[in-house]
Amino acid sequence: TRYMASAAGRPHQQILRVDDEVIEPIDDETKTSVIMACERAMEGADAVILSDHGKGLLHESVIWNIIRMATPRSIPVLVDPARNIDSWKRYEGSTVIKANRHEAEAAGFGWLACISRPGGPAVDIRALSSNDRWPAETIVITLDADGFLMATAEYDTHHEAPNVHGVSDVVGA
Repeated sequence: TRYMASAAGRPHQQILRVDDEVIEPIDDETKTSVIMACERAMEGADAVILSDHGKGLLHESVIWNIIRMATPRSIPVLVDPARNIDSWKRYEGSTVIKANRHEAEAAGFGWLACISRPGGPAVDIRALSSNDRWPAETIVITLDADGFLMATAEYDTHHEAPNVHGVSDVVGA
């Protein structure tokens, strides 16, 4: 449902949208259709982006098939993980997982966010990680005001502090 507002002589403007959604897993026929459509779309693709909103479309078997189709074609698979899952194992074999601090914590990778604090101690992530929990070649965690951390399956890390800019409200909102 969309709620609109208007003033005399001005166009209508949407001020609110209210959705009533049902979140449930997709059936096997839909899974097969999604996988086949993704395979066709990979022809000539430079990358695959899986933005998992946890609504049911990206079932584990769909994700698994997409990654297995992309890998032999040397197509990188970039994942924006679902917020409501406690494991990134479903994205195993992907090229990059890009998550925020909260998603990383929910999936058991909060320790990566902790080691990246500016001025914090250098930590050998080999001691904190095990190969069976490392689901991608690279994990990027955005850290709000602390910038971002990039960590690879080879245990290399890079922390980038934010480049802060002043922001001005130019529209008067």
